[in-house]
Amino acid sequence: GFQYLDLTERGFWRSWWAVVFCLPPTLLSWASFRLYFLTQAPQGTPTGPLFFLKLAIVEAANWLVPLLTILVLGRIAGFSRAALPLIVAFNWLSVPLQWAYVPVSLLQIWAPAESSAALLYLLTLGTYVFISYRISVAVLRGQKFPAFVLVMVMFSLPLMVQSQLMTALGLVDL
Repeated sequence: GFQYLDLTERGFWRSWWAVVFCLPPTLLSWASFRLYFLTQAPQGTPTGPLFFLKLAIVEAANWLVPLLTILVLGRIAGFSRAALPLIVAFNWLSVPLQWAYVPVSLLQIWAPAESSAALLYLLTLGTYVFISYRISVAVLRGQKFPAFVLVMVMFSLPLMVQSQLMTALGLVDL
């Protein structure tokens, strides 16, 4: 499927349009998080433009940290030639996967107490990890262990960064 991707420098820059295509489901997830936040925060806690700016900062970090991880690991592990195809592929992969989270966000809005949203979230996340691994193996020409390490770091590091950012920005209390 890589023949459909523009793996040139121009294609790299064009792949950032994926951010725009991900905006509707991202905004929906922010709306569902806002409802969750309001149930946990003291009454009268503001959730205006500053609240959404904080969410945008966390979202930007969630997008950039994995891609920077690819660049750093590529340099360290010697697969820097694969960084551009990986970044292009993961940018475009984020579009259908972000849209796949729409049912999770809708469940969180319509039935916040249901555990089905958490189960659906885990299934979608598992699918995302599996597809990311398969793409990494393909780009790294069958090297399974480096692909595994790359994917594990790509998913664990952003979770740690997200947790720290959300705590620092006052979006969660840990």
